[in-house]
Amino acid sequence: MKKLGFLVIVASIVSSLLFGLTIQAATFKDIPNNFWAKSEIDYLFGKNIISGYPNGNFGPNDNVKRIDAAAMVVKALNLNTTNRPNPQFKDISRSTVGFDVIATVVDEGIFTGTDGSFYPNKTLTRAEMAAIINRAFKLEKKSTKVTFKDVNSKFWGYLDIQNLVGHKITEGFPNNTFQPSNPTTRAQFSVFLTRALKGKEGNTGTPDKDSFEVIGIY
Repeated sequence: MKKLGFLVIVASIVSSLLFGLTIQAATFKDIPNNFWAKSEIDYLFGKNIISGYPNGNFGPNDNVKRIDAAAMVVKALNLNTTNRPNPQFKDISRSTVGFDVIATVVDEGIFTGTDGSFYPNKTLTRAEMAAIINRAFKLEKKSTKVTFKDVNSKFWGYLDIQNLVGHKITEGFPNNTFQPSNPTTRAQFSVFLTRALKGKEGNTGTPDKDSFEVIGIY
C-alpha cells in the first residue's frame, strides 16, 4: 500500500509538471492557438532554446539579431561555451554580453565576421540564416531543381539556400523568391531551427503547404 501510494504521488507530480509545461508553452499573449508557427515556437520553448519577453509576448514578427541567433544555436546544439578562444573582433571584448556565445559559434565555424567585426546587434538576414543552419547542422549536400528569381548561382548564399530547399527546411515565398536580404523574424527562425533540429533527430517532414501559400514566410 505504501509503495502504491508513493507511485501515485510520483505520477501526480510528473503529471503536474507536464501539464504545467504544456500550459506555459502556450501562454505567449501574442501567439494564438492558430498561429502558423505556434507548434515550432512551443517545441523550442519546451527545449529551453527560446523564451519570450517580460511582458508575456513572444514578438514573432520582431527581427532576430545575430547575437540572438547565435545564442539559440548554442542552446539547440548544447555547445560548451567554456574556454573558447577569443575571436578577436573589433566590436566585442571579453566584457561584452554574450562574448562566450560569440566565441563559441565562431570557434565552431558556424558564424563569421565581416571586416574584423562581428556586429552582434545587426539584424540577421535570411541568407545569413540559411548559411548558419547549414553550418550548424552540417547538412549533407542535396541537389534540387528549385530556383528563386532573386537568388542567382553567383550569389554568395546560393548553395546554402538551395541546400535548405533540398532538406525541405524552406520553400521560399509564393512568388518564387527567397528574399535573401530581408530580415529574419523570430517566428521564421523558430520554424527553420525546429525543422533542422527535427531533421537531425530523424523526424523530417515537408513544410505546411497551406501556411506556405497563405502567409508566404518560408
